[in-house]
Amino acid sequence: MDKFYLILLILCLFLSGPGCNNSEEEAKTTVEKKVEKVSQTPTVEKGGESNLKIVASSDNVVGVDLTNKVPVKGVQFTIEGVKVDEVRTTSRAEGFLAEFNEKNGKVILLSLSGNKIDQGTGTILEIICDEADSARLSGVTIVK
Repeated sequence: MDKFYLILLILCLFLSGPGCNNSEEEAKTTVEKKVEKVSQTPTVEKGGESNLKIVASSDNVVGVDLTNKVPVKGVQFTIEGVKVDEVRTTSRAEGFLAEFNEKNGKVILLSLSGNKIDQGTGTILEIICDEADSARLSGVTIVK
């Protein structure tokens, strides 16, 4: 049932259709939501179970690190300040689907088979973009 709500939430957020608002609200009630704005300077969520931050890997690659104390089913955020060309998973998120929307900058990472990212710290995504130093994260949602 959790998979259904996660897929429904993802479809609603990506398609932003007029009929999705009620379904999106229903899905949000079943998921624990953590929102945090992250800049180049890492911020730590005190007492929180998960944290997402940007790590610039090179001139055009942005690493997205996840620190989590509990297994994570998926992540969604908006990347701002850059033009995204490609999003790819790392070995920590092997088997997960990574997609992005060019128009609004939303990035989604999830497993269609129900896999979870084990607790720990490390890069889960690499984002190929025009200038890594300008990247910022907003609207972070971590699904546990």
